[in-house]
Amino acid sequence: MNYIAFLRGINVSGQKIIKMAELAKMFSDMKFKNVKTFIQSGNVLFESNEKDTVKLETKIEKQIDKVFGFDVMVFVRAKEELEKIVQKNPFAKIKIENPKFSILFVKDKDAGKIKVPVSSDKFAVEIIGAQGSNYFCSANPDVVGSSGGANLFIEKEYKIKGTARNWKTVMKILSLE
Repeated sequence: MNYIAFLRGINVSGQKIIKMAELAKMFSDMKFKNVKTFIQSGNVLFESNEKDTVKLETKIEKQIDKVFGFDVMVFVRAKEELEKIVQKNPFAKIKIENPKFSILFVKDKDAGKIKVPVSSDKFAVEIIGAQGSNYFCSANPDVVGSSGGANLFIEKEYKIKGTARNWKTVMKILSLE
């Protein structure tokens, strides 16, 4: 199966630095096939025969700690799952000029804990919908820093850790061969 691993909080403000070539090598050394990385925020496309994404997340997290020496949360999604989300386009009806759309990934055990739709003026974000453990977020483009608001809002209000990716980034990842 084709998967995408989204790493949380690497290469941000000089913390948890991982070069993408080293990350790709680690995935290849783990016997994953067709490994590709995309941009420095930690997005890895790979193939595996394993069908359990929780097992994949745990295996990758342990290997990152072993190889790089620090904890990193990993969120694995089947490429097919994300392709279906993009086809449905949960943002099609949003009427904001130049909106900042993102998908917030949380662990499977946290799926459904956030009742949507929900918004936060403080973090300038609205979570408009969800599918499984993927939440669809719209940030106000007029508020500085609002693109990171979904992560902060969910972490502060619900005590759930996740990682978000810009909608355009997700589409670009899915277009990679």
